[in-house]
Amino acid sequence: MKNKKSKGVSYKRIQVVGRVLGRTVIVIMRALFYPLLDRSGRNSVVGVVLGDSAKGDKPVSPGHQQLHKEESVWWRIGRGVLVRALAVPILGAVATGLVIYGSTHAERAKIRSFPDGMRLYYESVSFSSADGISLSGWFIPSLRAEDVTEQGDKALRRQRPGVVLCHGLGSNRSQLLPLAGYLNNQGYEVLLFDFRGCGLSGGEVQSFGLCEREDVVAAVHYLADRASVDSTRLVVIGQDVGGAAALSAAAMDYSIKAVIVSDVDKDVKSGIERRLAEPGKLSQLATTGFMLGYKSYFNTEDRELSLEQTAEYLSSNQSMLVIAQSNDDNLMGSADSIAGHSRADTQVLAVKNSYPSPLLHVDKIGKTINEFLHEVLGDLDP
Repeated sequence: MKNKKSKGVSYKRIQVVGRVLGRTVIVIMRALFYPLLDRSGRNSVVGVVLGDSAKGDKPVSPGHQQLHKEESVWWRIGRGVLVRALAVPILGAVATGLVIYGSTHAERAKIRSFPDGMRLYYESVSFSSADGISLSGWFIPSLRAEDVTEQGDKALRRQRPGVVLCHGLGSNRSQLLPLAGYLNNQGYEVLLFDFRGCGLSGGEVQSFGLCEREDVVAAVHYLADRASVDSTRLVVIGQDVGGAAALSAAAMDYSIKAVIVSDVDKDVKSGIERRLAEPGKLSQLATTGFMLGYKSYFNTEDRELSLEQTAEYLSSNQSMLVIAQSNDDNLMGSADSIAGHSRADTQVLAVKNSYPSPLLHVDKIGKTINEFLHEVLGDLDP
């Protein structure tokens, strides 16, 4: 009953916000498109009310009528220009607000593939982020029946490195399922989960990695508590905004031994500009307006939105692999810049022809990731 009530309250809020924004837009549009000059010849349009002798009103002389009409026309022109000048920034602010609301309350993508479709044993799990939002995921253990048959109790007591996979913008846990299957077959304990506002997780707002970093930390802590996971060898791998959240989580929690990020921008502003892909003053204006609204909405500042500065908080005991598509100069530039600011042992890997993301091409990137993890974590069974 509690969930139904909260959904009802949320829906009512959306209705109220929609009505207010709708009325505001209507008023502004009326002001913008209301004619400055009256072409109908009716004096009532310019505010002139002639006397009606039938009602005993005093007639207005033609000279006074013309003077009043001329004054009303000039007043109408001045008022129209002033209203339009004031309406433009208001209309821009309303439009920016609608864009920010729409982008942070995007429709959830449905989960259409599951681990059992890849013949992987899995467990549906749930845990909570620091602010109480419930997160849903899949835990895929590396233990196999043949291991128990061959090794007995040793296999049951075995601990292996744990990997948390973080999906990208507008997706859910199933996005990186092929990579999860590959790593699991190599012997890693794998956790995939939905960020807040995505998949089956709670919450409504998506913040491009800002709040999602807390989700990654919660996922890492959940994985570390599993009996089959070696809590000293934890890895986070993220795509796009999931990569931004993964890197930020590693800078917050040094129990994360290694982080792998793919297709990440050096900051949120660069990500917006790259997605607009339309150089020019209009795009710059749109980006500036979006960033002002975004920072105001989430009550944050530029430093928290910069992966360059976040990388400075990584530990020298951590390792990082930054993957970028070599055919995208913006992503390659961001990768090099993040690596240049990182205190961790960092490598940059350029991958060709990996649209839409290198992490989705396991046949190309899987072996490289496995070699990096082996180098950082050592043998799976030391």
